[in-house]
Amino acid sequence: MRGVLAAGVAPLAIPSDVLYGATAPSNRVNLASIGVGGQGGGLFNTLMQPDWIRVVAVADCFKERRENRVKQANDRYGQNVCTPYRDFREILARPDVDGVVVATPDHWHHHATALAMQAGKDVYCEKPLTLSINDNKDLLETARRYGRIFQYGTQQ
Repeated sequence: MRGVLAAGVAPLAIPSDVLYGATAPSNRVNLASIGVGGQGGGLFNTLMQPDWIRVVAVADCFKERRENRVKQANDRYGQNVCTPYRDFREILARPDVDGVVVATPDHWHHHATALAMQAGKDVYCEKPLTLSINDNKDLLETARRYGRIFQYGTQQ
């Protein structure tokens, strides 16, 4: 009888892809897109490709943009995991958001990036980083002060 019982409980380990799909939740990064028009839309599409990234929030001041992107994400994931926001600061209050992609108009880059790092989020921001050298230096100091990963990049 013991042999039958032992056979009934095997296997002892179940692969994570059986329970969670291709990527286990512990191996997934939850990101938010702040600004999803133009360049931000292209960055959003890039974020949607890898299985290890979940876009869980979108902020844009234009309702149609943010809701279209949220629908795109939720359709891809097959469930409602992405939430729209008009005010990006609401995203920063979410403990489940690991990082943000800032693709706002240029004059908002410094403000959104600094607040995100202060809220404990890692940040990717497109060019131009800010409108002044002093603001650029401030973001470097903010990243160091809060121990955040910060990447500044270009679409090229």
